[in-house]
Amino acid sequence: MKEIYTQTDKSTTLSISNNQVHSVRNKTIASTGLRVYKKDCIGVAGAQGKVDLKELEKKADEMLKMKISYPYAPGKENKVKVERKINLPADFDLTLETNEIIDGIVKEQPDFILSHQISLHEVESSLSNEQGLDLMYRDSFLGIGLVFKEKSSANIMDGYYGYAGRDYDRKLFIDSYLKILKAYKTKVDLPEKKTLPVVFSCDGAILAKLNSDLNGLQIGTGSSLLTSYLGKDKFHKDLTIWQSNNPDDGLLPFFDMEGTVNPDYRVALIENGKILKGYTDKKVAAKYNLPYTGCASGSYDSIPKLGQAALQLKPSQKTLKELLNGELGVYVYISSGGDFTSNGEYGAPVQLAFLTDGENLLGRLPELSIGSHLFDMFGKDYIGVSSDKIYPHDFAYYLAMDMKVSKIY
Repeated sequence: MKEIYTQTDKSTTLSISNNQVHSVRNKTIASTGLRVYKKDCIGVAGAQGKVDLKELEKKADEMLKMKISYPYAPGKENKVKVERKINLPADFDLTLETNEIIDGIVKEQPDFILSHQISLHEVESSLSNEQGLDLMYRDSFLGIGLVFKEKSSANIMDGYYGYAGRDYDRKLFIDSYLKILKAYKTKVDLPEKKTLPVVFSCDGAILAKLNSDLNGLQIGTGSSLLTSYLGKDKFHKDLTIWQSNNPDDGLLPFFDMEGTVNPDYRVALIENGKILKGYTDKKVAAKYNLPYTGCASGSYDSIPKLGQAALQLKPSQKTLKELLNGELGVYVYISSGGDFTSNGEYGAPVQLAFLTDGENLLGRLPELSIGSHLFDMFGKDYIGVSSDKIYPHDFAYYLAMDMKVSKIY
């Protein structure tokens, strides 16, 4: 039995330096992978550009001689097509638009230099086989990533702002960027409390430990902090975390590399504080007798294996302002160098943070140090996930929790 995976990424990318567009790059990458299954073994071959499927099949057949074990049934009898599309004006021109964005920001904040890139993408992925599996995902989106540097600063960069999404509003983006720059120029001091509400982006590194310890391989081998708490209420009752392939949660296909399509394209791993399961591919689920969640990853020409789940936290019914409930919070904007220990202790320096009332950025805080423990952060000190997004046309919500906060100097 043979199976074909295809992936295409067509993009136009504008590189920006010193408030000007310096280059335009158009790129199309088309990749094809062909898998052959026989007697509980798998053979894979792949190529980019225009391909000869018969030649790929020969190479995959040759790979079968290596007797790579894969005793798992491929997907079958499932035909699903999901399309999403960017909403742009009919006369949209990426170069002209980029210049309008830069001019709109620099006109109001001439003390800053902008750089990095803006890109427009069209992507498509498909997976089909001779057993009736026929999955296709098509999407298009705009990615804006603009680094800012104050002209008087000795730093290479002082911060950034951007988004990736399917909706675009020039005025909204410029206004949002200007709010960041205005807050950056307004220095404020840290409230005199040892513990404060700390606000993160839901798609940031703060979820790294949960992601690693919800990995089915870590759970199966007993190296996860969560292994002994499966089926138990260990976290805050308002915490629900999905493994998500839902295109409404991000820019990703609705199926995994083994052709699994979950109901609503999501699987609950933690629900109302209870740890239900870790995320798995077919191999890990079978080896450790764990629930199968469809989280296989890999390149177009590789054997599918367990990847890292795209975790999605279920939003609450409250805005960030309502979650903070009259308190001021520390919005962590750039934090590099922090980490979790193996037992769940967390500590991190924060290079850039803003004081927020949940609705407005009140100013830039001095460099900070934050600390807590995984089970406190998502347990007794968990405040919640906002109903409002960090940027209306992006996918990330605010995540708030109480933590120890202090100035570094």
